[in-house]
Amino acid sequence: MLKKIKQIKNSLFSKLLIIALIMGLLINITAIIHFWTFANRETRHIAHKNMRNYLEFIIKDLGEPPNQTKAKEIAEEYKLKIRYKSSSFEWSTHEDMPSPKDIKENAHYKGRSFGHYNKHMYYSIEKENGSFLFMLDFEKPPPHEKRWMMSLIVVLSFILLTGYFLVKKVLMPVTWLSQGVKKISKGDFYVQIPENRKDELGALIRSFNEMAKEIKRMITLRERLLTDVSHEMRTPLTRLKLSLEMMKPNSRQKSLREDVRELEMMLTEILETERLNSKYYMNKIRIFDLELLLRNISKYIKDIYPKVKYEFINKGVKKIKGNEELLKRAFSNILENAFKYASQNINSKVIVNLENKTDSIQLSISDNGPGISKKEIINIFEPFYRTDKSRARETGGYGLGLSIVKKILDLHNANISVKSSIKKGSVVVVNLPQTKGESRL
Repeated sequence: MLKKIKQIKNSLFSKLLIIALIMGLLINITAIIHFWTFANRETRHIAHKNMRNYLEFIIKDLGEPPNQTKAKEIAEEYKLKIRYKSSSFEWSTHEDMPSPKDIKENAHYKGRSFGHYNKHMYYSIEKENGSFLFMLDFEKPPPHEKRWMMSLIVVLSFILLTGYFLVKKVLMPVTWLSQGVKKISKGDFYVQIPENRKDELGALIRSFNEMAKEIKRMITLRERLLTDVSHEMRTPLTRLKLSLEMMKPNSRQKSLREDVRELEMMLTEILETERLNSKYYMNKIRIFDLELLLRNISKYIKDIYPKVKYEFINKGVKKIKGNEELLKRAFSNILENAFKYASQNINSKVIVNLENKTDSIQLSISDNGPGISKKEIINIFEPFYRTDKSRARETGGYGLGLSIVKKILDLHNANISVKSSIKKGSVVVVNLPQTKGESRL
């Protein structure tokens, strides 16, 4: 509930609605002040003049001397309080009426014959034989005024809610655009937003849809080009390999053979990346022993890097459900990177830690290699990105290994993160879901 309230508070249409309400309120306040200061000055003067004439008629009707009984009847009928004072006697229609002295000392407008006193309006009229004090009680509004106030609150609430939903409807394309941007950031380039608007937001939506189509077209063309080139290069590479086999063994042959091997590796990774976009692996899900898989991978890589110290820790993890072939490829790439870069350290070491978390199985692979800078960590899962810009044979690879890892883990609804410090090493953390939720495989 608090999250929903925070979203409404921080939303664009809520801010626009609040601005509109504040502007409307300020306009009304300015108009009221202007009216009260200028236009209403003459009106008040006329109103007070008319009120005095009306009270003069009441005084005349009370007679001379004023009839106290009739004064009480008039006070009851017109909701007034009347006090009369002369040199010989003094009376009032209500016992709680203040004295003229109290009014002089505590009235809002001191020295005037009319004004406000303790939520009452008063008028003081001097006559030859005495003085009259009239008071009108404003402390308790009449019942019809309460109903009017309630009606006003209801109407204002209705206007506020109507304005809220109207602004929300007008700005709904902003929400659609935000959702569309999030989908594109996750690789969904098929997103299209309804184009039924003819205003500026409609034009923005149409531009967004065109942009999504163009991005999808460019990426499709790039992937198709890489795949086609990779397939076409297989034939000349095969011919090269045959030619190398017929050559006499020498240093030149060895160098060429290594070049061909690297090209084959690159083509294999490109084709593997393309295959991960297909539905080939949908029916190859099964339950398998994750610890056994990791131990077999580690043993094979350890034979390549015998000087690297290796430690495997398992805290109760047994079997998981997934595509064993794909996960073997993903974990092999991660472990191979860990051993490869740890081997550059004299006291090289790789630690694999496997444990159960609340809703996931966590695999962490740490090494004490040269590490990766923070600026590069955000790019290491991009295709063809390499932290080693020299592309030296000692480090190998073409920047597709971790890209393939990311795709495989995405298919398993898993996530991967990397923490690293220069000259201290890196830690790769993989969280595989434990729940029986549907996989995207």
